[in-house]
Amino acid sequence: MTNKTGEAYAFFNCNASKEAIEGEIPDIRRVVETANGLELSLTEVSTLRTRREDPALSRFIETAEIGSIYPSKLAHLRSTDKPKKVRDLRYALHAIYPDKSNEDAAGELVGVINEIYTNHEAGKIFTGAIVGKDAEGEYAVWDNE
Repeated sequence: MTNKTGEAYAFFNCNASKEAIEGEIPDIRRVVETANGLELSLTEVSTLRTRREDPALSRFIETAEIGSIYPSKLAHLRSTDKPKKVRDLRYALHAIYPDKSNEDAAGELVGVINEIYTNHEAGKIFTGAIVGKDAEGEYAVWDNE
């Protein structure tokens, strides 16, 4: 075992209330079979923006932009879309994964975010990204390919 704790965030838009999403997290975890040691907490980005414990995270939230994912029926809108500022997104789902890497934590978020999208935003444009610290200690969008 390592002494390291994996950490990642999923920043995303969703029309569901914070309470609705939090209420279904236990069921989502069962469906996507997240690891037992994984801790998840949902926060509104507007609240996270006021916290200053992690300067790298604050910089990322204030400056980063992410694109959207389009269902095939709306793909024609892609050419007119502009990246969205992370600070303007609604939610941040924070994953903490003891004795694992940041990549492991990010990987666990993939299924959870996919299920939230399926439950609330299916067929709509999805704006979100999974983010973790890179080797230099700065946050970056995680690419699972």
